Amino acid sequence: MTVKIAILKSGENVLCDLKEGYDDDNLIAYFLENPCTIKLNGRYSIRDDSGDQQNQMSVSLHPWPSFSKDSTVSIPINWLVTIVEPISGIKKMYEEQFKNDQTDSATEQSDSDISD
Repeated sequence: MTVKIAILKSGENVLCDLKEGYDDDNLIAYFLENPCTIKLNGRYSIRDDSGDQQNQMSVSLHPWPSFSKDSTVSIPINWLVTIVEPISGIKKMYEEQFKNDQTDSATEQSDSDISD
């Protein structure tokens, strides 16, 4: 699984299992498997017994595009601005959700707490 955040021309950040599509040796498209957007639900701080503060954020994953039952979406190469590596907490959350390559991803994912 190649979990990446694809940043599109539209400004959307799409978390997905990213695949490349070729015609002969030419890259012609990207395939976003189980694409999701990441919603930040809020930030908060936790203090441990020693008084140290740790910043946290609550996030949830939402299917992209909204209301689609497709688990793979193709996009032309000129619609991708860049590809970046997600932070480890987001990547782990995504991998746990799709570890069995579930095709029924139309339900909103539960909230998760991620450290900054």
